[in-house]
Amino acid sequence: MRCTVGLSLSATLLAFSRIVVGNNCHEQVSSDNLTVYTRTGTFVGNLNDTYEDVRQFKYVPYAKPPVGKRRWASPERLDDSSDWIDSTTYGPSCPQYVSAVPTAWALNITGNLIVNYGESLTAGLVAQNSDEDCLSLAVWTPAWATKESKLPVVVYLTGGGDVTGGINIPTQLPANWVHRTQKHIVVTTNYRVNIFGYPNARALGDNANFALQDQRVAVEWVQENIASFGGDPGQITLWGQSAGAGATDMYLFAWYQDPIIRASVSSSGVALGRASNADTSGSNFTFVAKAMGCDFCDAQLELDCMRRVPMPRIENFVGQYQDNSTLNNPAQPPIAFTRKVDNKLVFANYTQRYLDGQVAQLPKIIGTTAREASPLVAYPINNFTAGPCESCVLKNTLATVCAAYNTELIRDEVGLPTYRYEWAGNFSNIAPVPWLGAYHYSDLYMFFGTYLIAPGSIPQLEVDTSQAMQDYLYDFVADPYSLPEKGWPEYHPTQGQGGTLAMFGADGKVVQSIDGDKVEGVCHNVSGATYTTTPLPAISMPPTTFYLEQYTRLPLPPKGDHLAGKNVIITGTNPGGLGYEAALQLAELKPKTLVLTVRDPAKNPDLADKIKAKYPDLDVRVWALELSSYASIKAFAKKAETELGTLDLLLNNAGVNPGPAKQQSKRTEDGHDNAIQTNALAPVLLSLLLRPLLAKSSAPRIVFTTSEVHAWVPEKSLNGVGEDGTVLNFFDREREYVGMVQYMQSKLVLQMLIRRLIPALPEIVIVSVNPGLCGTNLGRNFDMSFSLSKIPTMLWYISIMRKAEVGARNLTYASVIQDDSGEYYTCCEPGASESKFLSQGRGIKATGILWKECLAEFEKIAPGSTAGFQ
Repeated sequence: MRCTVGLSLSATLLAFSRIVVGNNCHEQVSSDNLTVYTRTGTFVGNLNDTYEDVRQFKYVPYAKPPVGKRRWASPERLDDSSDWIDSTTYGPSCPQYVSAVPTAWALNITGNLIVNYGESLTAGLVAQNSDEDCLSLAVWTPAWATKESKLPVVVYLTGGGDVTGGINIPTQLPANWVHRTQKHIVVTTNYRVNIFGYPNARALGDNANFALQDQRVAVEWVQENIASFGGDPGQITLWGQSAGAGATDMYLFAWYQDPIIRASVSSSGVALGRASNADTSGSNFTFVAKAMGCDFCDAQLELDCMRRVPMPRIENFVGQYQDNSTLNNPAQPPIAFTRKVDNKLVFANYTQRYLDGQVAQLPKIIGTTAREASPLVAYPINNFTAGPCESCVLKNTLATVCAAYNTELIRDEVGLPTYRYEWAGNFSNIAPVPWLGAYHYSDLYMFFGTYLIAPGSIPQLEVDTSQAMQDYLYDFVADPYSLPEKGWPEYHPTQGQGGTLAMFGADGKVVQSIDGDKVEGVCHNVSGATYTTTPLPAISMPPTTFYLEQYTRLPLPPKGDHLAGKNVIITGTNPGGLGYEAALQLAELKPKTLVLTVRDPAKNPDLADKIKAKYPDLDVRVWALELSSYASIKAFAKKAETELGTLDLLLNNAGVNPGPAKQQSKRTEDGHDNAIQTNALAPVLLSLLLRPLLAKSSAPRIVFTTSEVHAWVPEKSLNGVGEDGTVLNFFDREREYVGMVQYMQSKLVLQMLIRRLIPALPEIVIVSVNPGLCGTNLGRNFDMSFSLSKIPTMLWYISIMRKAEVGARNLTYASVIQDDSGEYYTCCEPGASESKFLSQGRGIKATGILWKECLAEFEKIAPGSTAGFQ
C-alpha cells in the first residue's frame, strides 16, 4: 500500500472516447456561474470536458500551506481574501512516494494512484505531482447550481494506507455520478500522509495526528462556504474509502459533540481494528532526523532542524527505506508513521465509547468488497498471472470484513442506524486478471462511474450495477433515514440469519438482498459463510506484553489526603494478599472509615489492629462477606447502609482461583460455579446493591481487581458461546474443567460485565485493574506437594511474579488517581484489554446477552437493584 506510480495518458484518453456525453446544459450556463465568491477567495472553474452539465473547481485551498514553521503543525484556517484563483487545474497531492513492491496496488493495475505522468518506477522516490503546499479540495456540482440550490453534499476522503492518496486519481473523480443525478455536490480533499501527516515527533507530544486535523478543517471550510457553490451546509455526508474510511469513522468519535456532518459512509475500513502507532517514544522520527543530519538530544532542536530539510530529501529517504524493508531486507527494522492514540482524536477503545454514547448519533453505511486484500498482497515477482498467496488474501480480507461486523454489532446494540453493502462483482475491464475479483477499491469504479475509463469491454450488467450503486449512495446522501422506504433495510446483524445486506454484482445480478451471515458469519463461527476456510486464530498464552508489564517498574504509592473524610470498602483483605496491601496504602491517604472484608472475621481477630497500629486515628472495621452467597452479599449491603450512610470508594478485590488441576465444577448455594459467582457475578451485584450509598458521594468510585488472564482464554474453550441464545450458562454450567482455564473464564466474564456496567452508571467512575502476576495467598488451596516436574513452573513463577505490595499499587492508583471510567488499568495507568474475543463480533454479541441475563437474575435476587438499566 506504500506506493504511487504513473498512469497511461493515452489509455485514459482512449477510454474516455467511449463515454456517452450527457445533456448539453453548458449552453445555458453563463461564465458568471463558473465564478464563485467565498470568504477565502473567488474561484474560477470550468465545465467538465466529458460531462458538460457538470462544473468543476479543481483547486480550492482550505488551509494555509503547511510549510516552514507550519510543517508538522495543526492546520491553520485561511484569512479573508478577495483574490481570484484559477481552479481549472488540480493542485498537487500531499507528499508521497512511488513504490516497486510487487502488488497490483503498488503498480497501479487497480488505478488507485495519483496521476504522475512519465514518472519511473524507481522505488521510494518522491511522486512528482506531490508537494507540501497541498491542503486543497475540489468541488463538482451540476452546472446549473447556484447559491440558492441547497443541494446535499458529499465530502470524500481518499484512501491510500495513510501513505498515498489525493484528489487527482482518475478512477475516483465523481463527474459521472454528479452528471447522472444532477441533484448533489461532491467535494474531494487532500490531507497530509505518512511522516508529514503522522510524524509522532518527540517535541510534538500528543499533537501528532495532523492528517485527521486536516480533514476536520476541510469539513469546516465546506460548512462555511459550500452554499456559494449551491450546497446545503446542513446536509453534509462524510464518505471515506480504506484509510479515508477509517478516518471517517474516527471522525464520529473525535467530534461527536459537534460533527457538522449529518451522516457518514465507510467503504473498506472502520475505526475498530485500525492499527495505531506503537512507537510511543518517537524513535522513528528521530531515526529519519538523524539521517537528515538533525541529530539532537533536545527534541525541539530536532524538530526545528527537520522543518528546514527540503521535503524531497525526507520523502525520498522514508520511501526508499520503507520499500527496501519490504523488497530486499525484511529483517531491517521497519519504520512507520500512522495515527497515534491521544484520546482526543484517536482513542484506545472505540467499543467503550460507543457504549458511553461518546460517538456522533448519526446514520451510517458500511461497505466491504469480496476480495479486499487481493491487490495488497505481493504476488510472485515473475508470475503475475499466478496471483498472491490465497490464504494471505483470505486472512487479510477477513480482517476488514470482521472489523466491519464488530462495528455493525455494537452500533446495532446502541441503536445507531446502519446500512450494509458488499461489492462482489468481477468485471474484466476493472479486474484484468481473475484472481483480483472484487478487490479493495474496485467498488469506487462503480460508485463514481469511472468503470467507463477502464480499457476493455463493458457489459450491460456492469452499467446497470454501477447505476444501482450510485442510486443507493445518492438516496442515502439525499436523506440518510430514507433507505428503508427505497428498499434498503437497516442492518441488524443479530436478527435472523445475520440481518439483511445489499450485495452488488454477484451471480450475474445487479443487486440482491442476502443474509448477513453469508458474508460475516465466519466472524462469529456460523457455518455456511462466504469465508469459511480460515479458523479463528488462537490466543497465545502468555503474550509478550505480559512479560513487558511484569518487568515494568511501578511508581511508589501516592501520598497525601486523597481520601480525607471518605468511607472506603475493600473486599478480600486477608493478610498477604492484594486487598490487605491496598488497605495499607489507602490508609496512608487519610480516609474517614476503612471497612475490610473477610469470609470469617473470627479467623482474622487482629486484622484491624494491624492497620490501626500504624494509623491509630483511623476507623477500621472488619466485616464478614462471603461472595459465594447472595444472602451474605445482601446482608453486607444492608449493614453498610445502616452503619456507613454513604460510600465513596468500593474496591472489589476478593476472588478465588480453582487452581491448575482438572476438577469438577464446585457449586455455590445459589447454584452457580464458585469461580464464576465469586469472581464475576458477586462483585457486580455488590456494586449494584451499594449504588444508593455511592450516589450520596460527591465523587463515587468502584474499582474491580481483574487479571490479564481474561485475554488468555483458549479459543477452543469459547467455541459455541451464545449459540443457544444464552451466555451465562455456557460459562457457568456444571462440568469437568481445568481449574486455571475456569479462572481465566471467570475474569473474562467479569470484564464483559464491567464493559456494560460503565455506561450503565455514568455518574460513577468505574475502573477495572490488572495488578499483574503477584505473590499472594490466592493459590493457598492449590496442590503444593513437591515433584521434580513442578520445578520449571515454580522457577518461572519466582522469576516473574511481583510482590503483593507492588501489585497493589495498581489498585491504589486506580482508586484515587484515575479520573475517568476505563475498562482496563495496568502498570498504574490506563491501558487496553488484549482480549481478541471481546473485540470480535461474537464477543460483543455475547457481552450484550450476558448483561441482560445477569440483570434479570440480579433483579430477582434484589428487586429494584437494576432500576434504570437496559
